[in-house]
Amino acid sequence: MDETGRRGPRAWPPLLALGLLIVVALGAPLLASERPLIARVDGRLALPACADLPLVGRLFDRPALHVVDWGHPGDGVVILLRAPVPYSYRGIHLQEALAAPSRRHLLGTDSLGRDLLARLIHGSRPSLLVGLLATALAILAGGALGTLAGLSRGFLDLAVVRLADTVTCFPPFVLALTFVATGHGGLTPIVLGIAATRWTGTARYVRGEILRQRGGDLWAAARASGATL
Repeated sequence: MDETGRRGPRAWPPLLALGLLIVVALGAPLLASERPLIARVDGRLALPACADLPLVGRLFDRPALHVVDWGHPGDGVVILLRAPVPYSYRGIHLQEALAAPSRRHLLGTDSLGRDLLARLIHGSRPSLLVGLLATALAILAGGALGTLAGLSRGFLDLAVVRLADTVTCFPPFVLALTFVATGHGGLTPIVLGIAATRWTGTARYVRGEILRQRGGDLWAAARASGATL
């Protein structure tokens, strides 16, 4: 921030990128889906793509939509508006495997014929979720251990410092893979693996700040007010 408390111009690009990633992650079913955004099924207006939205998807889900082949909808179904990327990230089309980028597939397809742009859009949601959860867990664990080390001193302080030194000695990628390999799939082992390699910096910072304030005027004022530090 500058002297007036406003964010400088360098702070806006990361914030805009994060905001764009959040919008893409939350709106992925509306941006890339083989289901249309608006359709008329048996004379009734429907929002098929909205059925895949998190939390509110059930409000738009109808049993009649599950039996429709949106590639060849047939009689009684009129597609009014398709998604910007009208492909499912799971749709397999072997006849279009490894297709080059084109107007039909802007980023091409993979070896199973799945649209890469659709997979990229839907991949933003787990990427954002893993990043936020792993960072939050690392900050909480590092802050707690750093506080414990800074306040307790003695054996606990030495144990936390040596534990942080030991974790730092391992390559982060290898340590994260260890958690993933010993897990049972899903995002939890990935989050734990990343958090296990990122808490050391926070712990050292918190411990250092506590030791810097220890014995100072702020510390003395807290002790005078009755705090047991």
